[in-house]
Amino acid sequence: MIATARLKVRHLDAADYVPYCQLQGDARVKQFTGGPLSVSAAAYQRFISAPDISLMAVCRKDDGRFIGTCGFRDVDGRIELEIFLLPEVQGQGLGGELFDAMISYCATTFPKAKIGGSVSPINSRAIKLLESRGFQNTGGNITLKSGFKHSVYVKSS
Repeated sequence: MIATARLKVRHLDAADYVPYCQLQGDARVKQFTGGPLSVSAAAYQRFISAPDISLMAVCRKDDGRFIGTCGFRDVDGRIELEIFLLPEVQGQGLGGELFDAMISYCATTFPKAKIGGSVSPINSRAIKLLESRGFQNTGGNITLKSGFKHSVYVKSS
């Protein structure tokens, strides 16, 4: 599906349950989005029983280790990109590498769709990544289920 020099993206499977729970339960990962900090085995089984591109596993290519999730969501006619990485792998350039691969995937898979993302206005690292890849703040906002407000960014042509 998606691969970079150091990463491979694939559908979640049963073996990912424990590391997925670690990702979801890490307050540093969820600091800008909120949301549930635990996932039941039954809920996880529902995720993996119907594989979808809205939630996939991000793994190291060299050893296959789960290090995060990413996804593509159709929101109001645009494809929103989403990345969550474990704190111990953040700051190594993996997010940018993955983001570039996701943008390329969108260009071929959703050629007519706008590409976007939503980000907390205080998440300066994510904003810097979006802006460095040609995304612009639309001035619009969305409110997540958690109640957090995010700014909407769209990739300029």
